[in-house]
Amino acid sequence: MDNLSQNAEGTTPLGLLLLACMIGLTWFLPRRIALIPLFLTTCYIPLGQAFNIGGANIQFFRILLLIAWARVLSRGEMRGLVLTEMDKIFMWWLVVTLVIGSFTQPS
Repeated sequence: MDNLSQNAEGTTPLGLLLLACMIGLTWFLPRRIALIPLFLTTCYIPLGQAFNIGGANIQFFRILLLIAWARVLSRGEMRGLVLTEMDKIFMWWLVVTLVIGSFTQPS
């Protein structure tokens, strides 16, 4: 079995290395370019690279999104953000979609 074969969790060592690099870049890059690692992860790391935790398939880009939100919240980068009426409508749409999607089963 070679070094790049997937294990039972659906990850490869190269995928884990890339994820670690992207996490570091997301955390330490300046704010204006901190989303570039997220875009690169979304484009170049396949969805098969994921952790299976309790039946949940957590893809690498979702882990990176969590890191990005932690960065924003820990550094207070949302200060001065003013929500418009359209932002509030969009947020309500997200909540309703999440709730309805949680209670329906795919056919």
